[in-house]
Amino acid sequence: MKHTTLAAIMDVIRLFFAYTDFMSGQDRDRHRIYMSFMLRGQWYCQFLEEDLQTPLPRKLRFASPDKVVELVERGGGLSNLESRQALDQAIEIGRGGVFLSLTAEQYSKLKTNR
Repeated sequence: MKHTTLAAIMDVIRLFFAYTDFMSGQDRDRHRIYMSFMLRGQWYCQFLEEDLQTPLPRKLRFASPDKVVELVERGGGLSNLESRQALDQAIEIGRGGVFLSLTAEQYSKLKTNR
């Protein structure tokens, strides 16, 4: 009887944490990086690993701030209204940074220098 009770408790725990296990699997497949951007005639974007110390070799330039916003959207950097407002304010002042959550394919493109 003791074994049955333990098994029932474990089933309940698995049920409560099923969503958490699923989400953690998705997070493992993504790479968190930091993108800084600055306006100097064009929008210059540079990327750092999550440790904020290790630069990634790829740098991007855009003529339009809309392209910066699009990049942040595609990189999963706009999680809520507050992050969108912070991005808009950073673009308005001409510099800023945001953490992105990239897929393996997106991350591999930043790891190459073109």
